[in-house]
Amino acid sequence: MEDLALYSAGATIGVTRTRKFLQYAGRKGIQLGAFAAGRVAPATARGAVGIGRATLGAGAALARRNPGVAVGTGLYALNELGYLEEVKDTLGDLNRAGMEAVDREFIEPVRVRGRKAKKRTNKFAKAVGAGIKGIKKSTSMGAKGVINAPKKAFAKVTKIASTINKAKKMKVKLPKRPKGKVDRLVYDITKRILG
Repeated sequence: MEDLALYSAGATIGVTRTRKFLQYAGRKGIQLGAFAAGRVAPATARGAVGIGRATLGAGAALARRNPGVAVGTGLYALNELGYLEEVKDTLGDLNRAGMEAVDREFIEPVRVRGRKAKKRTNKFAKAVGAGIKGIKKSTSMGAKGVINAPKKAFAKVTKIASTINKAKKMKVKLPKRPKGKVDRLVYDITKRILG
């Protein structure tokens, strides 16, 4: 019964792993086919009274050449006769218990640990955002709330913010206040944030 349960557990995991399982069972000397044949033999003998000895010999030769097919056929017959119901119930219970254990031990801790921390924005990004908002509020690069040339505005804001940021990091004198209206606006906003 233990061998059959092992095989049934192996069969639920797919073709490749089942093949590997059969190879493992062969190396370990687990008699999967013997159990199936022993359980099927009485039922088969009742239905196969007229089968000759040659046919049985051919079946045995086929089973020796393809043990996987023999085991699969034996398990299919056992399933059809209802002998595997208890094993399937037990394996179903084990599978459910195993999945619950995996959830409890591995998946839930990952969910708890996997919460994303809120990303902190650095001062430079805040300064650039504030500079763009300042340009949007003014009428110098389009109507209020509209920027006619957003690429040009972004380039202007990042250039001014980076020069102020670099001066702060190097602890040198800040650059002179620009003369253009938009440049002065951006300079004042970014200096306030980076300052």
